[in-house]
Amino acid sequence: MTATPHPDTIEPVRDEEYAVPLTGRRRRRHLDRLLQMREVFAAVSTERYCHGLPDAADAFIQMAHVEDEIAVFYPDVHAALFADWVSNVPEAVHEPGEYNPQCGICLASRPDNQLARAA
Repeated sequence: MTATPHPDTIEPVRDEEYAVPLTGRRRRRHLDRLLQMREVFAAVSTERYCHGLPDAADAFIQMAHVEDEIAVFYPDVHAALFADWVSNVPEAVHEPGEYNPQCGICLASRPDNQLARAA
C-alpha cells in the first residue's frame, strides 16, 4: 500500500503497481457504477441541503470526487455529461419546510409513514 501526499487527487497507476486493467465489460461496468454513484450522491446532497442538514456539503464533495474519477478514466463521457449535471435541477429540490414527494427525507418523515412510527 502506498501513501499519497494528496489523498484527494486521483493519480494514474504507475508501472510498478499491480492493477487490473479496465477493458471491455469491466470498463463499462465501472463506468455504469460511477454514474449510478454520482446520481445517488446528487440526490442525497440535494435532499440534505433542502432540509438544512449539516452533512449536505460532505455528500456534495463525495459527488464531486466521483465526477473527478469519471473525468480521469472517461474524459469523453465527463465532457458529454458535465453540462447536463450542472444545469439539471434535481426533482427532490424544495424550500425548507415544504413537502416534496420526490424527496426521500420528506417521504421518510411523513406522519403516515410506517417507518417513521416504528422508530
